[in-house]
Amino acid sequence: MVETVKFRGKAQVVGIDGVGFRMELVSEDNSIPWSGDDVGQSFDVTIKRVAPEPEPEPAAPPSWDEAPEWVRGRGQNLNGAWYWYRYLPEYGLDGWQAVGHHALIRRDRPDNPNWRNTLQQRPKPEPLCPVCGKPASEHRDGLWCCGHCGGEATYYEAHPYGLYIRCTGCKIRTPAALSLEHIRPIWNRRA
Repeated sequence: MVETVKFRGKAQVVGIDGVGFRMELVSEDNSIPWSGDDVGQSFDVTIKRVAPEPEPEPAAPPSWDEAPEWVRGRGQNLNGAWYWYRYLPEYGLDGWQAVGHHALIRRDRPDNPNWRNTLQQRPKPEPLCPVCGKPASEHRDGLWCCGHCGGEATYYEAHPYGLYIRCTGCKIRTPAALSLEHIRPIWNRRA
């Protein structure tokens, strides 16, 4: 929002008004540049009330890839400082109260009024298949490769007993179980 008011008067230093707007003095025809020496001179001026610039978006939190091995969490304090934490901290008056080892990562901006929403626990790494080294999400149904031949595993229904898992290569299989959630850990331990 910009509001312009024209008046004839003397140049004076104008600060922030009660509403929080910055006020700038400009001569009507821009022919008289204002400087500190002009205080007390009479001329026509235009005052523009300019809305304050919006708060900048907070910077992205530090990447977990940069975190040392001992880190279990990260958070930002009111003063904008990001920290790694070994143990998740507790609320304090103006930031997180660390319990045990912690380390400063960086300082983003003067303050962050939403600092209480920044605490995050380190995500657990996805388990890797011991045969091929790929994460479980890259395997069909989360079944790791066969530990005997490296073949692909699939599950089959075994009525009335439930399911079993079998390697498509060497045909080795698990005993039957009631659900895939019960039988998957058995297969993945064998791999």
